[in-house]
Amino acid sequence: MQERMDLKNKISYVGNKSLPLLRLFRYKEAFSLAFVQQMIDELKLTDLDLILDPFCGMGTTLFGSGLYGIASIGIDRSPLAVFVSNTLPLLLTTEPGCLRDTYQRLLSGVERQPLAPIAEDVPIIKISFPDRILKSLRQWKSAIDNLDTPMREVMTLLFLSILEECSYTSKDGQFLRLNRSKNILEPTKALENKIYEAEKDLYLVDQLGWRSKWRAPLVIQGDARQMSEYLLHKNPTAIITSPPYVNRYDYTRSYSIELCFGFYRITKSLKLYDLVCFVLI
Repeated sequence: MQERMDLKNKISYVGNKSLPLLRLFRYKEAFSLAFVQQMIDELKLTDLDLILDPFCGMGTTLFGSGLYGIASIGIDRSPLAVFVSNTLPLLLTTEPGCLRDTYQRLLSGVERQPLAPIAEDVPIIKISFPDRILKSLRQWKSAIDNLDTPMREVMTLLFLSILEECSYTSKDGQFLRLNRSKNILEPTKALENKIYEAEKDLYLVDQLGWRSKWRAPLVIQGDARQMSEYLLHKNPTAIITSPPYVNRYDYTRSYSIELCFGFYRITKSLKLYDLVCFVLI
């Protein structure tokens, strides 16, 4: 075990806020891409190696490994984390202009869409959005759900990334703060802004040469304690990870809105019935 104080500025999500693609979905528990890159360089890992992240979260380790052309495997229990880890790499196969064109096509008919099914019986959904905002979000989700793969997954990721700014909630530590005086965005405008940001990132990706060596990861939704069940095709040569904060963070609380919109339909689907703890301000 080695203490590395020189890495203290690289073990938070802050470093990703200025990076294309990784900044599109704010997963605040992640560490920075710079940390992963430094570890790969220091360990002198190559495309002959296999990197494992048994608690992969949004997949920063997997994304960084893929940029080096190194095979990687990620495991996480959260369906949201696995979705983000699987979907961020799809943006590297998306051509500039595709997101904008898809948005414009959906925009012309979104108001005629039915309301998408969500976990609407979870209390957080009922108090986090004005009725008109919730209706618009559900119509946008219906429109996106009708897309083909992989555009459906990419647009869903961008949709999930706007939920917080369209709600009265804000992530704060292990809680969601509920602020009724918060200025919230209309979903159509918020998604338009996110599409613009993503299109800009696609051009930046080409300038950085991120597509040149890209190697897609394998992401598994599961429990790292049963890792032997996942039949790794070879033993990993390096593990780059950040273990969960036991009894400190409950990720179903911080990301409850996203989970209700994308991964659960009714409260019975959730293991935690008391899903959210609010701090009122």
